[in-house]
Amino acid sequence: MKRESKYASCLIEANKEIEQKQTLIDSLILAAQTHAQEARTANATIYEIYQYVSGSTGEPGNWHGAQPVRDAFEKLQAQLDEAINGWKESVKAFDDIEKELEDTQAQLATARWEVLSQIEGQIRTNAFIRGNDQYKERNALNEMADWCKEQKPNG
Repeated sequence: MKRESKYASCLIEANKEIEQKQTLIDSLILAAQTHAQEARTANATIYEIYQYVSGSTGEPGNWHGAQPVRDAFEKLQAQLDEAINGWKESVKAFDDIEKELEDTQAQLATARWEVLSQIEGQIRTNAFIRGNDQYKERNALNEMADWCKEQKPNG
C-alpha cells in the first residue's frame, strides 16, 4: 500500500504539472494568435499606405521599406513650399498695391487742397470786390472759404 500511495502522489504531482503546462501552452497559443492578428492588421495598413502613395497602381509588396512613403512626403513638402512661395508673392503684390494706393490718396488730397485753396482765394476776392453793401453774402462766402481752408490734408 505504501508503494501505491507513492505512485498515487507522483501521479497527482504529474497531473498538476501537466495542467500547469497546458495552461501555459494555452496562454502562449492565445498570445501567438493575438500577435498574428496584429501582424495581419499591420500588413493590411502597410498595403493601404502603399496603395495610397503609389496612386493605387498596386505597389508590388512592401520590400521597398518606407521609401515610397518618404517620396510621397517629399512631394507633399515640395507642393507646400510652392504654395507658401506663391502666397508670399501675393502678399508682396498686395503690399505694393496698398503702397501705390496710399501714394495716390496723398496726391489726391494734395490736389484737392490746391483746388480748394484756389476756390477760397477766388471767394475772398469776389467778396472784397462786391464791397460792403453785400455784407451777408460776403460772410457766407467767407464761411465757405474757411471751410475750404479746413479741408487741408494731414501731412
